[in-house]
Amino acid sequence: MASHSIASLSLARVNMAPPDVAAALGLAEETPVWRLEKLRLIEGQPLLYSLEYLPLALLPPDHPVFDWSGSLMALMQGLGLAPVMSRA
Repeated sequence: MASHSIASLSLARVNMAPPDVAAALGLAEETPVWRLEKLRLIEGQPLLYSLEYLPLALLPPDHPVFDWSGSLMALMQGLGLAPVMSRA
């Protein structure tokens, strides 16, 4: 079985959602969001780069520490925040 890992992981607050992100999330452009960036590896080789944005209101600044290296969809569902759409 191939080994999977995360090479880099970044979670940052963005004070103003970029226009395209705000439009996709149905937010005003000045709305703050979380920016989650991951590089997934398989057998030490890059497999997938992902950049995801979440409305700040879903995970306020005082949220507990989460394991962001796993599935974002599973994490959201575990919080009772079942996403209704994902777009690649």
